[in-house]
Amino acid sequence: MAISEAILLSSEHKLYGRSRHVAAMLEALDRINRGAGEIVLLPGLSGTGKTTLAETLRRPVVANNGYFLVGKFNQYDRNIPFVAWQQALAQFCDLLLRDDEVQRSQMVAEILEAVGSNGQLLLDLVPEFARLIGPQPPLAVINPQEAQHRFAGLVRNVLQAICRPEHPLVLFLDDWQWADAASLRLLDHLEVGSSLRYLLVLAAYREDEIEFNPSWKEMLDRKSTRLNS
Repeated sequence: MAISEAILLSSEHKLYGRSRHVAAMLEALDRINRGAGEIVLLPGLSGTGKTTLAETLRRPVVANNGYFLVGKFNQYDRNIPFVAWQQALAQFCDLLLRDDEVQRSQMVAEILEAVGSNGQLLLDLVPEFARLIGPQPPLAVINPQEAQHRFAGLVRNVLQAICRPEHPLVLFLDDWQWADAASLRLLDHLEVGSSLRYLLVLAAYREDEIEFNPSWKEMLDRKSTRLNS
């Protein structure tokens, strides 16, 4: 995975000069529409407009027939893995269920091909998918390390089925300072920009609270490139 862009929000000035950040976000979106895969970091104190900044992309994404999905981590659910991922993918299910039958059938066929014999993993993560792909066979029993790789591969395959030139995806996951360790590992293993293209992941977090999540801080220090304000 490569974090190719990071946008710094001004903690002291409440997003003064925000037009600069909006322009950078739109440039990232343009690259995604042309086949890139990127992760954009949105740090800032609480109330500095991270969500507002991310939401500026919703209209152009939808206008381009893309998907704009949102998930949010919660400080009281840190012992529950993948909360924000589940929320975002459940939104996708709702959107697909409202889509026309031809497009929905095509997407369901692609998702079924993507999950293969591991469809139950997807239902365990997002029960709402049962309305689209139906019941799935039991999973093969494997050791814990293999199970982690199997899960990451499943999510990557499903996102590959969703992220296409005809419908790119923006995935806004908020409050990463409260993310569980499994969600951090998943983001690290999704191969955004190589295996996953036509995908923009917006990862927002409160920079004054990141010290409470050393795993996330280590990941930022190791992989982020910052676009200074």
